[in-house]
Amino acid sequence: MVGILVVSHGGLAEAMVRASELIAGKSERVEAVSLEPGVDMDAFNERFCSRVRALDDGSGVLVLADMYAGTPCNVAARNIRGLGYECVSGANLAMLIEAISMREGRTAAEIRDAALESARESIRNLREIYQ
Repeated sequence: MVGILVVSHGGLAEAMVRASELIAGKSERVEAVSLEPGVDMDAFNERFCSRVRALDDGSGVLVLADMYAGTPCNVAARNIRGLGYECVSGANLAMLIEAISMREGRTAAEIRDAALESARESIRNLREIYQ
């Protein structure tokens, strides 16, 4: 089963995983790594790589990063070739729940694409819908 790693600034990644558990229940092989103030970049990079390796059982890993071009996303981009995972920036809760719910029997790339579509569909202007 594809592993999922959420990476973010502050405690957002952990909060997203906790929120997903509230909605979809606890899931195996879903983890979070957050960049906290004062953390050395080399230490963050090592922790990130360590978690990706631990989550990969041969089925692959999908990394969901909070913000394009932010430090957690940049760390993911720097390691993507060497560790061979899929990665999406702009992570949101809808994307995470979609990824968790469809992991069985699918590739990391298939899950990545479905998560991207779910994120797009979840962003709505409620004023337009409920006027």
